[in-house]
Amino acid sequence: MYTFIEDFSVVNDNNVPYSLAEENIHTYTNPSGIVENNRLFFAREGARLFFKTPALENFSLKCKIGFVSPAAAFEKHISWAFYFDYSPQLRAGKKLCLSYFEETSELKFQLYSFDGKKATLLCEQTSDGITLNGNEMYDFELSVNSGKCFGTFENTDFSFKCENNKGKIGISNAESIKGLLFSDISVESNDSDSVIVSDKKYTIPYYDGGSENYYLQVTVKKFDGGTYELSYELTGGAYSRKTKDYKMVIWSVQYDIIKNAYIKFYGKNNTDKLYLKNGELCFVEQNEALKDTELALNGDQMPYRGRFYLENFDENADFAFGYEMFRRLGNELQEGKREYVYRGENLIYSGSPLYEDYIITTESPKEKKIASLIPKDIDRYENALFHAQNNHYFMDGEEAVFKITTHIRKNPEIADFNIVLLDAFFNEIKTVPCDKIQTESFAQYGFTSFEHNINLGIMDQGVYHIKTDILCGNKVVCTHTSAF
Repeated sequence: MYTFIEDFSVVNDNNVPYSLAEENIHTYTNPSGIVENNRLFFAREGARLFFKTPALENFSLKCKIGFVSPAAAFEKHISWAFYFDYSPQLRAGKKLCLSYFEETSELKFQLYSFDGKKATLLCEQTSDGITLNGNEMYDFELSVNSGKCFGTFENTDFSFKCENNKGKIGISNAESIKGLLFSDISVESNDSDSVIVSDKKYTIPYYDGGSENYYLQVTVKKFDGGTYELSYELTGGAYSRKTKDYKMVIWSVQYDIIKNAYIKFYGKNNTDKLYLKNGELCFVEQNEALKDTELALNGDQMPYRGRFYLENFDENADFAFGYEMFRRLGNELQEGKREYVYRGENLIYSGSPLYEDYIITTESPKEKKIASLIPKDIDRYENALFHAQNNHYFMDGEEAVFKITTHIRKNPEIADFNIVLLDAFFNEIKTVPCDKIQTESFAQYGFTSFEHNINLGIMDQGVYHIKTDILCGNKVVCTHTSAF
């Protein structure tokens, strides 16, 4: 069985749900359907929004419909419509139009077939004594099956005969101007089969502190008709730590906060950021002493699951997981934007998000002396080795060597670079000379890249920083500082 569910709890940066596609029937560039308080709100009349479902012939649809004010539209009535058997290429199909007349307390159901701008009324039904109030949500059900279109709205049944074929399903606010709300939409159908085209598990390591990896299982199904469903399951982190019966809150890892976590694909069909949650995910360590903390923080549960509906999917695209901020309370780690990029299930990049215009990465050799000094028989040796290889610890008498890579999307031909050695308190010690070798390492992501090899030699023991600036003219457009 095919199932489509949209509760409007997660939206993109424009407050538009991921599951709907707007039909281009006007010249406006801003979206017609936006979400406010988990309800879809139409911003202009006549907009058509189609669900990212496969083409369906027989289906059942449920949703809630509400009104900011029943008289919000002109002439004291408000109208809306459900499309089905719809061909986007021909702009032809059928629609069930509902109209509510406040002055006469009438609710009218009208079934049309249409081709372009020409619509033919097939049948209609009018119910009297209907009162719809503003700021309330009403249940609506629509079924199209075995040559019938039938359902119910506000305890009023309707039923029409109709012949239909497979087509897209959508909603519209007809000629009404604002005032119309939708929520909790679901569609079920036996029409479409699916096949799994991608099923991968990504390990999200902790570069800057912490003690537990996160794991993200991502499965993509392709349905008859060419649409896709992406489902994910996030586990790991502080939530997964071995449960201990703490009798008091101790100084330990207690919870993780991840702000605006998202997934994204880099390929021929690049997607926008697909947010797992708008705002903060909070995962609290599971022990008795932190139960009140979990309630106070409205902690999220694991496995943390969700799904997205896609019209296109590139099976060969690189996968990315990222966030705007990560904080771990206990060992007090906090960092800003980071993106992890995978090819297959292998991590190929971790750093500033690849949708930025400028990126700077600072790497030191993985075979540093500290890595060779870690006993191989210790608990969690692989984790300790990963930390030593991916951070900048140099032993006494060891040369401090770095490879700095700059990636530039805008105006690479006029870019310049400045690399400076700083002390522990960010005071400048000296400007560092460096070479500049152009590479194609990030060309597939739209960047021109340069490698800068730095050898600071053997330094006195202490804490230092190396700061890299990208300049366009005299303006610093990107800066990055690493401690070592």
